Amino acid sequence: MIRLSLSLCVLVIMSQSPARAQECDCPGTQIARFKGDHDTPLSWVFITSVVTEARSDVPPLMCYSRTVHNTSTAPVFNVSWKIAGYERRVIREQRPNSSCPQLSGFAESSPKSGPLYYGISSEHYDTNVLPPRAGWMQQAAAPTSTDLAISIDLHAVRSVFDVDTVDASTQLVVYSSASTDDRKFYQLKYEIENRGNVPVFMIVNLPIAGSMDKDLPFVSGFWIQPETRQTFYSKASEPVDVQRATVLVLDQNKKGLAADVVGVYAPSNGKRFLSDESLFNEVH
Repeated sequence: MIRLSLSLCVLVIMSQSPARAQECDCPGTQIARFKGDHDTPLSWVFITSVVTEARSDVPPLMCYSRTVHNTSTAPVFNVSWKIAGYERRVIREQRPNSSCPQLSGFAESSPKSGPLYYGISSEHYDTNVLPPRAGWMQQAAAPTSTDLAISIDLHAVRSVFDVDTVDASTQLVVYSSASTDDRKFYQLKYEIENRGNVPVFMIVNLPIAGSMDKDLPFVSGFWIQPETRQTFYSKASEPVDVQRATVLVLDQNKKGLAADVVGVYAPSNGKRFLSDESLFNEVH
């Protein structure tokens, strides 16, 4: 009997103290690093790493570290780095704001260029990145025998990203997992914890199948209360594999704080409730 054991959990950590801000780190072997050191207001770093190497029937697990550091003495608003899959409404003064998603699939073979915008005008920095070959937003594909191998063999994935308000900071850590006895029926478990001191409204644009939406309120959006953990269970009668999911975080006034991309296990032929692009557009 084969038993697959993967898991999903979203961890939210809030901090009022700038001293607690920490850049996230990617495990594995670094294959590309790009940076822009500027006097003010922002500097940036993009790093691509291989977490697990590709095998004959399984693509590699990659990690993409994106950090934008506000080196000025005032908040910087409207930070948009589309080529890096990174959107923030605000980055607090003298703080790094990082994101480290782990995603399945190969990186591009050569660097790509694109702007990092900030402020209310067309101010920007020119940047280079080595992004996923499949892009930051992914459409679900019909399952194949290769997809089945992916879902059985890949390790659980982990993604981390920071979110700022003007006077508080949030870090989200996303894990994903499922289990099966026969490769036909999958039990899914999701845990979401808010360890901060303010509520956050969160949407995880996870591909779903069947009646999963009735079990998982975060697919269409729900409030994560301070210092609480909630666990959700669902079922899927089709294979799962690692897919990209856009996450949108909103404040108490339902205004977008951040949009980012995480890697999660989800039904291979699942459908998303919302457009990834529309979620990114909610931040500005």
